[in-house]
Amino acid sequence: VSSDDPQPFIIGGGEIYNMSMNISDKIELTRVHHDFEGDTIFPKIDNENWIESDRVLKIKDEKHKYDFSFITYNKRK
Repeated sequence: VSSDDPQPFIIGGGEIYNMSMNISDKIELTRVHHDFEGDTIFPKIDNENWIESDRVLKIKDEKHKYDFSFITYNKRK
């Protein structure tokens, strides 16, 4: 992590997400409201360690095939 970047982002894969949960203080998650097949999942967000601070629901439209939400979690102090 560079000291020049006040807010670096960690952008997957699954094992990278698992390894970074302990050093992260904020999660910006896009949740697509549909079931997909795949082999990579984001780790469980433990409500004892994280608090949801914002959620914006977007309804499917001509540009988006599925409903989705932008969700922000902050690590509890």
